[in-house]
Amino acid sequence: MLAAGALLVVLARALHRRRELGAGLVPERERRRGPLRVGGVGGWALREARGAALGWAIVVLALTGLFGSMISSLLRTMRESVTTAELLELLAGDASEVGLGGVFVGFLVAFLALLVLIAAVGLVLRWRGEEASGRLVNELAAGAPRWRSLGARVAVALGVGAALLLAVGIVLGLLARDQLDDDAGLGWAMSAALGQLPALVAAVGLAAVLVAVLPRLAPLIWAVVVWTGAVAWLGGLLRLPDGLMRTGLLQHGPQLAASGWPDWGEWLVGAPLVLLGIGATCLAAALVLVGRRDLRLG
Repeated sequence: MLAAGALLVVLARALHRRRELGAGLVPERERRRGPLRVGGVGGWALREARGAALGWAIVVLALTGLFGSMISSLLRTMRESVTTAELLELLAGDASEVGLGGVFVGFLVAFLALLVLIAAVGLVLRWRGEEASGRLVNELAAGAPRWRSLGARVAVALGVGAALLLAVGIVLGLLARDQLDDDAGLGWAMSAALGQLPALVAAVGLAAVLVAVLPRLAPLIWAVVVWTGAVAWLGGLLRLPDGLMRTGLLQHGPQLAASGWPDWGEWLVGAPLVLLGIGATCLAAALVLVGRRDLRLG
């Protein structure tokens, strides 16, 4: 390994001396000469986000397939160890209603939903990156109002996030049903995934209002995401008080039922409705206030 590393360093130095400043050894493809055709602000937002969205989709779906295909073997290992099974219940919740299989599916969905939140928040923060770099000025100079420009990014973030949650629920649910040999597996995965839609709306709304009102403090939204992940993964293990546990955005999914599908109406009335209200209020405030401040570069 040391020899290979040394060889790569020598090769890198040799190649570095042979290229032009700011250029690569491989010539760039010829750039488009015709006009770029996009359907307004929404089309530009989609085009700008497609690379990041595709990358996140590949990562999330690959992990979903990997985890889903290992459910049976992982559960077999857990059942052989009482300590491991108890640890899973501490991390993910009581298994008396849906068994260890349902708890494990919910645990996997919580991890994948956290990745979806990260992806969606990142897509919203791209607007701030465009503003800081000065590229947003060109878009606004073409006549697009700021609220519409930011709103397009928010719509893309919500659309990508919702599509990823739906895909996680379907793919993991089908694999869980096959691995567990239980039709309830599809319901567990779908309800756990779709139950995080209010958390998605709240996270995107908080990111949008920070970008619109306090752009230099927009990265603080990552503190909310990190706290949400810490509570979801370690809250039960650390036996945090219920009040602290409820501050995590991902802690308000539906209670998984033995039949696979929860009572959606009963679940929605409560914390999920509050999350939706927070998200909607923040989004409305962001769209109203974003045009009342100066653009801030850097």
